[in-house]
Amino acid sequence: MPAGGLLLPPVLASRVVNLLSDESRSLSVSIKTLSGIIHSLMDRRAALDLLIVFLLSGILSVSEILKKLLCSAVTDRIILMKFSTQ
Repeated sequence: MPAGGLLLPPVLASRVVNLLSDESRSLSVSIKTLSGIIHSLMDRRAALDLLIVFLLSGILSVSEILKKLLCSAVTDRIILMKFSTQ
């Protein structure tokens, strides 16, 4: 028996090497699959982030428009009040 390891018969050693090789390939495929899933999720996240930014900018724009309309309405009312009191 060697000092540093286990001595296997050639047939068993070949089976072990084949099994390890198959598992290694399977692991590689699993890693590629997970990488694809992660990439897909990141793409979706980026798309959602862009959508949220777009929606928020729209909300802010609507908010700004409403503010301007409100200020305009208040200004018009003040002007009307000034003319009606004269």
